[in-house]
Amino acid sequence: MINLDQIEREAREATQGKWDAAHSMVARSRVVSPEGETLAVISYSDDGLDAQNATHIANMDPETTLALIGEVRRLRSPELEDVEVEAALNSVGITVWGPDGERFQKMFAAAMSARQALGENNES
Repeated sequence: MINLDQIEREAREATQGKWDAAHSMVARSRVVSPEGETLAVISYSDDGLDAQNATHIANMDPETTLALIGEVRRLRSPELEDVEVEAALNSVGITVWGPDGERFQKMFAAAMSARQALGENNES
């Protein structure tokens, strides 16, 4: 399983700011900080993907990584807000309210159980 705590800790300890990839026909591809400091040099690869590798690494700067970790934790949360679950059900055409304004409690409970089961299966 992915260790989110370790990834989060490393992202917080890394150089902050939006990273960028710098490519040159003469020099190797680099990942640079907002101040232009070289954070990583991507060596030439046999497959010629050094520029793509540098771009990918730059796109996973700490801010982006921390945002992804936050979203994964939110989605794994066993207690999504009712409104989020209701919106998800509505998005696939399932309503949790009856014609008289009464909530379909059994359907809602079943949807929550299914969501929890799916979440547990996605963690392994």
